Amino acid sequence: MIPPPLVTIIVPTFNSESYIGNCLSSLKGQTFTDFNVLIQDAMSTDKTIAIVNTYKNDLNILVTSERDSGIYNAMNIAKVHATGKYTLFLGSDDSLYSRNTLQKVAKILNEKAPDLLWGDVYLKEQEILKKQNFTTSTLYKNVICHQSIFYKTKTLNKLKYNECFSIFADQQLTREIFFKLKGTYCYTDIPISIFSTKGASSSMRDFCFAMQVHAINKSFFGENTEVKRHSNSLVYQCILHLKQNGAYHKMVKLIFHLWITNKKPVYLRSILKIFFTRSRIDENR
Repeated sequence: MIPPPLVTIIVPTFNSESYIGNCLSSLKGQTFTDFNVLIQDAMSTDKTIAIVNTYKNDLNILVTSERDSGIYNAMNIAKVHATGKYTLFLGSDDSLYSRNTLQKVAKILNEKAPDLLWGDVYLKEQEILKKQNFTTSTLYKNVICHQSIFYKTKTLNKLKYNECFSIFADQQLTREIFFKLKGTYCYTDIPISIFSTKGASSSMRDFCFAMQVHAINKSFFGENTEVKRHSNSLVYQCILHLKQNGAYHKMVKLIFHLWITNKKPVYLRSILKIFFTRSRIDENR
């Protein structure tokens, strides 16, 4: 019987013909080979699967095709099929940082066997290497890039991505491993992936997360003025984004939520500024 690989790399795809080849080429070139690839395709209508099939002689690839309701639904579907001891998610427009990325990471995974390991990430469009040596106590304001995290698969499958969130479900799940499951973890300064931010949504667009951010951050980080200030900042940004896009019904919901949460006139004054200016409001309160 063939033993399971150390790592399963999950790549959700949908009409990704323009960049999936670059992603898979970075996997094909790895000096470490004890991994497999799971392509979770949302019924692409372009040449995505045809391109994937050209790599099957060089990579251990499993392709599943199933319609999904979004990226986190696709990830929930795919992760239960991961056979590796660890799971890494890559976007179809992302790639591993270097040919020996997995070789370096595998050494740490085998030695320490953490529930979660993360490293640094190179931001493609900004052309900078983002250092991610954050402490868990600052994760209310620091986001660990999802494409830099190796999850122990058994630990990952104890949880699900919250499909209500459009942006922050990966951050939420990672926090739950840290704080709810009390998972073991370690950081390495190894660059893991080249992450494409082109077309990626920002935190201000996640209305569902913005509605819950105060309660979420309080449950993880407690009552803290700095934590609350950062939560307010995310809600402010979302309100501004909703205004710019004419989503007034959701905007009113968030304004009411912010007022109820803070109950201070200073916040009402800041909210009113949103209706009269397009500039960034003062969030340092």
